[in-house]
Parts: sequence; structure tokens; C-alpha cells
Amino acid sequence: MRGDLPKALEEHERAQRCLAEMPEVEPLLAGEEAHSTGNVLRQMERWDDAEEQYECALTSLASAPPTASARGIGRSAALGWAGAVTKTLTREPQYARNPTPSLLPARDLGWQRIGMLNNELRTPMTLDEWCASEIPEARELTGTDFCLGVSVMEGPSLRDWESSARQCGEAGASYLELNVSCPHGAPEKFRGTFIGDDPGLLGEVVKAACSGSAVPVAVKLNASSHCLVEAAAAAVANGAGGLVCTNTIPGLPPLDHLLGRAEGVSVTPMGLSGSSVLPMNRLAVAQLSGEVGADVMAVGGVSGAADVIDYAMLGARAVQVATAVMSRGLKLCASLEQNVTSRLAAAGDASFGSIVGSGLQRVTDADQCSDESFTRTAEVDMVRCTLCRACVPVCAESAASYISVTHDLLRIDEDRCTGCGLCLMACPVDALHLSNLSDREGPDV
Repeated sequence: MRGDLPKALEEHERAQRCLAEMPEVEPLLAGEEAHSTGNVLRQMERWDDAEEQYECALTSLASAPPTASARGIGRSAALGWAGAVTKTLTREPQYARNPTPSLLPARDLGWQRIGMLNNELRTPMTLDEWCASEIPEARELTGTDFCLGVSVMEGPSLRDWESSARQCGEAGASYLELNVSCPHGAPEKFRGTFIGDDPGLLGEVVKAACSGSAVPVAVKLNASSHCLVEAAAAAVANGAGGLVCTNTIPGLPPLDHLLGRAEGVSVTPMGLSGSSVLPMNRLAVAQLSGEVGADVMAVGGVSGAADVIDYAMLGARAVQVATAVMSRGLKLCASLEQNVTSRLAAAGDASFGSIVGSGLQRVTDADQCSDESFTRTAEVDMVRCTLCRACVPVCAESAASYISVTHDLLRIDEDRCTGCGLCLMACPVDALHLSNLSDREGPDV
């Protein structure tokens, strides 16, 4: 611990310098109350007022390169997306250009793509330019039913937030998405997570934006925040009409390619998106839906119908997609909604709205999951099993040799299997699954 003391003091001094350099946060007009500008999700064209629910999965494009122009947003509407959120706009860009490369695949040890790292620090046009041409053009290309979100990011100046919110609303936005959660490049400029990780400052920012906006305001948060629930509560208390979670998660690109390279070649923190952020964001969406009670739009790792349904069951009333679209194209929308509808019909659920929040009561603590009623054991699907034996050494080395091959059949000792699930990770053809011992006829995991 003593060895860490100089570093801790250095970090403390750096934090003090940052606070001293931070622009002063001017208060709003004396006596001005926080007010909500309305529910964000009711701007979506597929809300059924009569049934108070959604007709189907509400999928829109998240703020990303595909929405960096009016033409890109117009293409998304033509291909069936319910909405799109512009690339993040700011009045005064803080960087002259984006680093190159600004987009990198995130891979595991087997070189499989598990997500994407991005380090985009600015959009080509300023907020003024977007409001003068791109937002009106996007509105003209998409029509009034299309839910056009405009992502805005400013510093701690409340006047800037108020002014930018007013300007974007007047230009034609359906709703505003306050980006207070960008984890790279922004915090050191007193933006992004610098604001989102400070519930008090965030509340003032939301209040300022709502005071300037005539359209609903949503707040985009980061699942990695140390004060996620507190920040969300502050946003809702100060007028936010919806929450969006998550922004990209902070990370670093690999460094092995720098071996032998000249000094001066370096890497910088980036934002991680894609399937690798799904587990973290499932928990975040459940927390926001269950503890804060606000309407939530989930974004992060959505690539198929199962991801949409997962998020809906945890309380998300709509989803946004970005990384999957960037790797598979805008036509993903049609198959995504078709597959969601098919899975809902197969399960006997009439609509997307009927499953929203239905899984929250199934999120429980470890004490309850350790009960015997939760006991699982591995089972093998012999039709899919290729007898590759990948699971056998894994079980022998990290579990207790409960799997063997006898007479060209994979066998699992169900009396001894603890249901740890490690064999599922090893199986390359998904021939293994966990079944509930107390209810063999029940659903499998």
C-alpha cells in the first residue's frame, strides 16, 4: 500500500487541478422549477394509445456513424426503422479531428469478434450546421411519424445546454438525447461521464435542457457508472422523460502490435460496444426499470431477437441498435422485428408491450438461487453432439470428471453433476444445456 501512496497523491492533485480549471457552472434563473417536456417513447409511431402498449418491438438506430447525415437517417426510415438518433452534436467541437483508426474490432483470444472499440471524438458538422440543414432535411426525408432523436453533448455550462436544446427542438427533433455518458475524450473536457457520474451536476444539466426544450428529453447513461441509479433518479427528478442505457463502456485496444515499434506510438482509451457489453447492460436496465421506474430504451449488444426480448423482459420499452447494423447493414431491421414477432407468437404473447418488465421478478439474489429448487444438471443433445470431446477435459480439469464417452456416446453423471455450466462454454456446437432437476418437463436454460 505504501508504494501506491505517491500515485494516489498525484491523482488527487490532478483532480484538484481539473476542478480548478473547470468552467463555472452558472445557475438557472432564480426560482425556476424543473419540469418535464413529456414522455420520449410516446413519440414512437407504434405506440397504441387504445391498448396502452406497443404493437411490436420498437427498434431505432442508436447514435453512430450510420446516422451521421440526413441521408443516412433517410435510408433507415425507408428500410423500416421506427426512429434514429443523430450522431452527437455540440456547439463547439473540442477536437480538431478524429484519431485514425477511430473504429477497431474487439476480439477474444480465438480472434473471434466480440464487439467494437471506437474513438470518435467529433462529428464533421457543428450543432449550428446540423440545425440549419441536416435536421430539417432528415425530417423531410423521414416524415413526421419517424422518431428523430437528436443527441446533444455540451460542457458544464447550463446556458449551452438550454440553448442547444431549444435550437435542436425548433429544427425538427422528435426528442433530445442528452449524451452525458461518453467515456472517452469527453471527461477530460468536462463533458460526457464527467457530468453523468455527478448526479448533482447532471440534475442541473437536465433541468436546463428541459427549460429550453419544447420536445421530450431523454438522458443517455453509462452502465459502468459508479452511481448509475442515483444519476438516473436525478435525471428523472429534474424532468427527463426517458432514460437510455448504455453508452459505450470504457476500454483499451490491444497493445501487442506495439512490440518493437518506435517510442511515441501509443494507444488511447476507447469505447467498447457490441455483444460483450450485454451482460453488464442487462443488469443496468433491470436496475433502472426496477429501482428508478422510468421508461428505458436499451442500447448495447443487440444483434438478434433474443437480445430484444431479454431487454424487454427487464423493463426496456424500446431498443436501439448500432454495432450490429455497422457490421451487417441497415436491412437488419426487417429480420429483427420479424423474428421478435415470431418468438412472441410461439410463446403465446400477443405483443411486445405484454412482456415489458415481465422478467424483473425473476431477477433474484444469490441466496434464493442456491436453493435446491434451482439445482441444474447438464444434458446433451445427441443429435447435435459430434463427439468432439471438447467438454471432457474441461470437466476433468476444472470440474470433477462428470463427463465421459462410452460406446460412442457422451454421458453425463447426473447424480454428481453440479450444473456449473462450464461444459456449455467448451461445446462448439451448442449440444449441451442445463436442465432443472426438480422439473424435467420445465423450460431449459
